Amino acid sequence: NIQRLVGEDFFVATARIYIPNHLPHTGTLIEFASDFAEFLANFEHTKSMDYLVDIAKIDWACHQIYHAKDSHEFDLNQLREIPEDYYEKLIFELNPASCILKSRYPVLRILQLCMNEQDGSAETVDLTEGGDNILIIRRVLDISFEKLNEAEFTFLTAINAKKVFSTVVEETLNIDSNFDINGYLQKCLMGKV
Repeated sequence: NIQRLVGEDFFVATARIYIPNHLPHTGTLIEFASDFAEFLANFEHTKSMDYLVDIAKIDWACHQIYHAKDSHEFDLNQLREIPEDYYEKLIFELNPASCILKSRYPVLRILQLCMNEQDGSAETVDLTEGGDNILIIRRVLDISFEKLNEAEFTFLTAINAKKVFSTVVEETLNIDSNFDINGYLQKCLMGKV
């Protein structure tokens, strides 16, 4: 996606500076370029295009998600066996093939622009139109992007931080007191989020 946004010549020139100074430390290339977003944030020629940092983070997240282990279906019967008194102490985990990101830019529109670029359509994105909270998730072999509202983002961020469920609920309801915690949790457990 970065190459589509900056053009092949600019991308190749940037890569020629990045690669010699960020060689892999192991015999595998799977972790290569893990710090590319940080490099772009500090690179003189991309500092004025700081939305590229978020796109690089998304690209890296997709790489990690693609190679992440598969998640196991959640067994709702196990949850039913737990006494209700313990619910507030439960700690859930996000699907290992997922990532949540917050951007002050409309990154979903930028990604759409990258995809549409192949069909030759001319489209622009207003970088000041507001940011996106997104869930990037792999289901089977497909990676998808889902826009999250503030409450959903807060809920998943707290889950990702391995906070006890009572804290997840409290932090989420502080953002939106009408948020349907039970409904959203159910969607998460059923793999619909």
